[in-house]
Amino acid sequence: MPKLIQSKQSRLVSMLTKGAKINQLTKSLGWQPHTVRAAISRLRKSGSTIECTNVGGQSCYHLIQANSKEEVAS
Repeated sequence: MPKLIQSKQSRLVSMLTKGAKINQLTKSLGWQPHTVRAAISRLRKSGSTIECTNVGGQSCYHLIQANSKEEVAS
């Protein structure tokens, strides 16, 4: 049976659903911090609600409500 490959965008949404710090996102996705923030911005522009808090001097993002078009990966 072929292994299901998860896209970076779906991994981002999955991680944001649980809440993640910027350094966790950059390490997991292999992206630079500005690329992670741009992807989060695109999610917001598409209608998703994402909360940003400061935890221990780092930005922590949490997906509150996903746009109906976004698939949340399990």
